[in-house]
Amino acid sequence: MSPARILGACLLLGCAAAQALTPAQVFAKVSDSVWKVVTYDADGLPLGIGSAVVIEPETLVTNCHVLGKATRVALRREKRSIDAKLMMWDVERDLCRLKAPGLAAPAVVLVESAKVVVGENVYAIGNPQNLDLTMSSGLLSGIRRNDSGQIVLFQTSAAISGGSSGGGLFDEQARLIGLTTLGSVGDLQNLNFAIPADWIRELPQRHAALNGADSKTADETSLVAGLADLPASKPAPAAKPPGVPKPKAVAGGALRAGDEFEYTISDSFTGTTRRAIYRVDRIEGDEVLFNGGARAETRDGKLLRIDSAIGGDMDALHPPTGWVAEDAATQLRWSLHFEGRDRGLQAVYDLDGWLEGEVTVTTPAGDFRATVVSYEGWARRYITSTSIQQRVKLRDWYAPALRRVVRFESDIRPSSSGIYMNTSSREVAELTRIGHN
Repeated sequence: MSPARILGACLLLGCAAAQALTPAQVFAKVSDSVWKVVTYDADGLPLGIGSAVVIEPETLVTNCHVLGKATRVALRREKRSIDAKLMMWDVERDLCRLKAPGLAAPAVVLVESAKVVVGENVYAIGNPQNLDLTMSSGLLSGIRRNDSGQIVLFQTSAAISGGSSGGGLFDEQARLIGLTTLGSVGDLQNLNFAIPADWIRELPQRHAALNGADSKTADETSLVAGLADLPASKPAPAAKPPGVPKPKAVAGGALRAGDEFEYTISDSFTGTTRRAIYRVDRIEGDEVLFNGGARAETRDGKLLRIDSAIGGDMDALHPPTGWVAEDAATQLRWSLHFEGRDRGLQAVYDLDGWLEGEVTVTTPAGDFRATVVSYEGWARRYITSTSIQQRVKLRDWYAPALRRVVRFESDIRPSSSGIYMNTSSREVAELTRIGHN
């Protein structure tokens, strides 16, 4: 057959090779349809970051766990921010639908799950670790089914990280295969998952069946607070990939006298390791008092004062306004200036903070869903009449369900070497036990 006839046949019947787009073409075609999701709590403070994909005019889908406990959801891209409302949900399948009035973005094309084959090239687009519109490539490495033979997960070698949840997994024709939902855990490599696009088509019927025909929609209510409280059956175990541990649930109930939180604090600069135990002594009104009154918090976990920094840098460098600044509701970066005492020395801190996203962190006390916040800047510490300047880098993992930090890292060192090198510290504090005495 002549080349002209081959070309004609391709145009009439479609040739897979001719339809395949380059990675750059895939990104150019669908990137406008993938948005960052930023969630906020009742106080207007950021909870976490995820991704969402446009499927219809002013309509997007994401993972329900991205929206958990949120009272406000914003869609962001560069300097644009659009509020979104919860429209439909299927917590069992971890699939939620949002309505964003005024959103001008093209809808993606959905692939029928039955047409997806193992071995084809795929591309994940989302916002991993708060890095806007990141694309990774890989293979469709597996198709996971339940006992009834229904597809419940697509397995891929395309990289997925915290912040990618709710993003898109696309084929070589820039069609949506599914929503990226689970990434590699621990030592697992190239083991990532997406829920199938077929579930997006089935969401309206399942939402009505699970929540009733009179359930609220975006036209009737704003975002439902506390998504975990929405009525839905428990996820089917078959929908979870084998070998990927499910995060342990942590009760967020009220503290009681006798409750204890034990941390292990390691300083790699000095080579020392020690324990710090925070024990609830009593509760007076809205104040929860620890360790003979050396630490006081509100009932909802906000720090009121620290008289004894038993947690090392985790306590000594705790900002008076908390780890997430109040103005973080309107911007993902903020600056803090505050005074404190570090190892008995007066100190002044100037730090820039930013929200990295939401991840599942494993500690000796269990697995926790945590918001990750980083700080970087300078400290000036005063030794008698002399002051020294130090470079400060901090990172903490805050678990909203537990209402406290479950992991903390610090790197503090003088701006120049000399006699004050013993003021350096590189600490890791990790929650090792939750108990009651």
